[in-house]
Amino acid sequence: MIASGSALEQGRLALAAYLAWARRRGEGVTDAEIRAVLGPDTMPSLVRGVLHIRRDLAGCRLVTDPVEEVPGRVVAAAVAEDGTRMRASAVIRDDGNTHVMIVKALPEGLVLREAVAADGPRLAEICRSTPIVTGPLRATIDYGQDYLRATEVADPRIVLLVEADDRIVALHGCVVHDGVVGDRPQKLAYLRHTRIDPALQGAGIFSALNGALFERGFAAGATAYSLVAVGNERMQEKLPEELRRWPWRHKRFYLDTRSLAADATALVEIDPEDAAPLINRLYDGKAVSPPTTPAALRRRLQATPDIYGPDLLLGNADALVGVSRRPIHITTEGPDGTRLRREAVAYDIGASDADAFEGVIRSWCRRLAAAGADDLVVDVTTASPLHDRLAGLARTSREYALQFGISPPPDVIGFRVDPAFI
Repeated sequence: MIASGSALEQGRLALAAYLAWARRRGEGVTDAEIRAVLGPDTMPSLVRGVLHIRRDLAGCRLVTDPVEEVPGRVVAAAVAEDGTRMRASAVIRDDGNTHVMIVKALPEGLVLREAVAADGPRLAEICRSTPIVTGPLRATIDYGQDYLRATEVADPRIVLLVEADDRIVALHGCVVHDGVVGDRPQKLAYLRHTRIDPALQGAGIFSALNGALFERGFAAGATAYSLVAVGNERMQEKLPEELRRWPWRHKRFYLDTRSLAADATALVEIDPEDAAPLINRLYDGKAVSPPTTPAALRRRLQATPDIYGPDLLLGNADALVGVSRRPIHITTEGPDGTRLRREAVAYDIGASDADAFEGVIRSWCRRLAAAGADDLVVDVTTASPLHDRLAGLARTSREYALQFGISPPPDVIGFRVDPAFI
């Protein structure tokens, strides 16, 4: 799918990138080929716009032949009508599908690359120094000494960064994972943890990072999705109306550990064979979600034992909650002053009974309060059968909209975003 910019200009420049690629190979371009390039999930209005202008490319201002041609990718420099430097690319996948897009070029003097292990401490620093702004609130997240280690998950991930004079000034990443949409398997990429130095915001860095991330995600066969805070109109407006129709919201509930602490039930380790059915019961096979199987759960519990392990997946025969080993430190600044909260995140939840689930939550809160954690954070969709129970327990909550490049399938009744990704 083609991202950002007006449909007409976006289609014109993206098609020009494809034509440059096609001309170098002496290939003609038919309507059917253009439809295949844009992909089946591209907005119908954008497909019509590209087909309409394919014979009138006077507005295409490619200024170079492809400047990068490696297996699976070709890139050309272009200029928008207002003079903005752009980067047009075509990614050709092994299965024959092609993705074309146009994004702002990275400003001169900046370098975009994939992160390596040695970047972890510097990435943690940009997270500590760059606030997330939602309305009057500014929140900064301290992941500890090493961002890459603290945010590692069992699934493959891509972490991109931008440097200026050997200083990291931006971060953008995704997790690539297997998912299901209703009952249909699909490769998905969850976009996560964007940070840009406030002094450089508006310079096109996000556009360049997102374009590079989409290129890599498409090459992996993944459809991108993300969560956007309700009220963040700037991000919501980037999506066409037909893709804003997902009727459910993602809710992040903050449970005060001290007020909920109780010795409500004995907590024992839950074997993945018993845990997977409890987790899947909440979604009933009709949600957009990563699949949960005993084998996948074992891999998850063994991948990063210093972050999450089998000793942290606790509960009883009717409910379970698996919690991160180390709380994340969140500093929030707003009209009521500055506040630090230490948040433990529930990576997995499952239940056949809401009362049993509440008992496990309260017993976990007792443990966490004793360990110094202020909140237990639990994520669910508004379609979850546990939503109302969590709403009654939480001291506060935040609501997020799903940004997904496809319209809601008629057989889907909710979605699940893996809390480990967030």
